[in-house]
Amino acid sequence: MNGKYRNLAASVTFAAFLFAPPSALAVAAVAPPLGEVQTFAVLGGSGVTGQTGSGAVINGDVGSSPNPSISNFPPSQVLPSFFLHLANDSVVQQAQIDASAASANLLGQGPGTALPAQLGGTSVVPGVYSFSSTADIATNTTFTLNGAGTYIFQVTSSLTANVGSSVVLNGVNPCNVFWQVTSLATLNGATFAGNVVAQSGVHLGTGASLTGRALAAAAGDVTMAGTNTVGGCSAPGPGLAATTLSTVASPSVTLGGTISDSATLSGGGIGGAAPTGTITFTLYAPNDPTCSSPAIFTSTAPVNGNGTYSSAAFTSSAIGTYHWIANYGGDLNNAPTANICNAANEFVVVIAGPLTPSNPIPTLSESAMVLLVAFLAIAGFAAMRRRER
Repeated sequence: MNGKYRNLAASVTFAAFLFAPPSALAVAAVAPPLGEVQTFAVLGGSGVTGQTGSGAVINGDVGSSPNPSISNFPPSQVLPSFFLHLANDSVVQQAQIDASAASANLLGQGPGTALPAQLGGTSVVPGVYSFSSTADIATNTTFTLNGAGTYIFQVTSSLTANVGSSVVLNGVNPCNVFWQVTSLATLNGATFAGNVVAQSGVHLGTGASLTGRALAAAAGDVTMAGTNTVGGCSAPGPGLAATTLSTVASPSVTLGGTISDSATLSGGGIGGAAPTGTITFTLYAPNDPTCSSPAIFTSTAPVNGNGTYSSAAFTSSAIGTYHWIANYGGDLNNAPTANICNAANEFVVVIAGPLTPSNPIPTLSESAMVLLVAFLAIAGFAAMRRRER
């Protein structure tokens, strides 16, 4: 090839590079670790709102942390094998931590190949993609993903999928698609796919379906307008075993004696997930029958399976009725308990003890004892003399 043709070939190659679609130049993407998020389809931070009427159907765990507010379940429902976490339990807390870590991981992969804000009518191959601001799929348009692999979309602002829009998957596993959204993700009547991790929340319009997960950060919420379906990527976990804690305090003692509390944990563990964590024993003073003042003593016992655990001993310092409260803190597989003040068998009566050295029984000195003996001897001698006369 002479110089003229070599120059022409180089020009054509350079032009092809310049005008190649973004998908051809995509940065390789790696799916982030999900941890406890794997069991969830819907995770809120400030709350989760299902829809009244026809409700929403969720194929995965539902929970919210730090605010455990969950409303309209039912009529919205969680399919069997998954759990509706109505409390800010340890599983939901860990899921929120893991979701935040996943978001940071997604943001750290890049910067990716730049994409225009309007995605309707375009297609991409596996890789990392970035938006300078918003991302939008226009009404009645499609955004197509071509080929197996991992897709990561880093959206600097908000994500909107308008009514009638859809994400089309050609040989793509929706569970390997990730949308990292700095603001709000709004899916209005769309057929959407992927794991949506949004800082301000994920809002599904009427009729919208999401094959994947709706994950909101601690300050965000997940709302569903109605007839929504979410899920398809969640792996059933062991869930939370309902635990019970039966308690028995030590018997009554005299002042200065030691008192303690014991608690028997049962119901914990699903399969091989024996309960772990701690049981906390809290003691309240005799002048606090409602347990409203600060505790005077706290003791914790590590948990290793169902069974009986005891507090450390406390030396009584006042007479009266002491009150114990014992609670199991739960773990990733076992629900915590919530016992109350004045529970049965959770009080100890301390009564007045024997006289102390500071208040002894009166005794005679040695000299007084000698005089007493001498007096008794003289009195006895005198009595004998009288009988002899």
